[in-house]
Amino acid sequence: MTDLYTNNPLHSLKLEALLTELVDHYGWEILAAAININCFKTNPTIKGSLKFLRKTDWAREKLEGFYLYRFKHLPRPDDKQFALPPRDRIVPDDQTPGEPVVLTLEGLAEIQRKKDLAAANKPRPGHNAGSQGPRNDRPGSRSKGPRQERSGAKPWERSNRPAASSDDSNPWGKASRSVSKDADANPWGKAKAGDSNSGDANPWGKAKTGDSNSGDANPWGKAKAGDSSSGDANPWGKAKANDSNTGDAKPWDKAKASETKTDDANPWGKAKRREPNDADANPWGKAKKNEPNAGESSDQ
Repeated sequence: MTDLYTNNPLHSLKLEALLTELVDHYGWEILAAAININCFKTNPTIKGSLKFLRKTDWAREKLEGFYLYRFKHLPRPDDKQFALPPRDRIVPDDQTPGEPVVLTLEGLAEIQRKKDLAAANKPRPGHNAGSQGPRNDRPGSRSKGPRQERSGAKPWERSNRPAASSDDSNPWGKASRSVSKDADANPWGKAKAGDSNSGDANPWGKAKTGDSNSGDANPWGKAKAGDSSSGDANPWGKAKANDSNTGDAKPWDKAKASETKTDDANPWGKAKRREPNDADANPWGKAKKNEPNAGESSDQ
């Protein structure tokens, strides 16, 4: 088993000896440009680089591959061997190391530029639109035209359409479009719109609009409007309006209205009005007026 790897230049080669050999031949600057490892760029040392390479597998394998195919100049292996780490690859017996590849900073910069350009032009997975055309024109595209023309449109999106001839539509939606002939519309909405012909309208709403012909209107509202012909009006409201023909008025309100023909008036009020013909007047009030003809005066 060990004989298979004896032709590999990395066989039994320590990492420190490998790094020292490369630095002595190429120098730190070319190694940094060729391998692109940061530990070779800023104040590189053998000790510091070894510490980083021992705990970083990808950096160590990259340096070992550079040693095999650049410094030892071996032919490129097949895909099966290339997938293995450099130390585990089997080098055929007919392959022998060659002279190290000559590297310069200008040549490495040109190689890096070509790599960057190829990476930029490489099509990404799922972004190859040149061979398939626009996304909406592909078979099985989910786009089905405008959102309003879909059969599965949402109800609140369909409600924005002007057509509202369906009987199952929202009654409040019709009311907002000023359709007052709908029997299912909001009765309070009709009252606010000034429609007094609806039987379902708010009676207090009619009273506020000045419609006194409705039997359901507020009786106190009519009294405030000065309508005294209604039988349901407030009796006290009529009394304040100086209407003395009603039988429900208060007796003391009539007395204040200077009507002395009623028998229920205050006798002291008549005496103050100087009516001597009234038999119920105050006798002491007549005596003070010096009327000797009174039948009930005192005999001097």
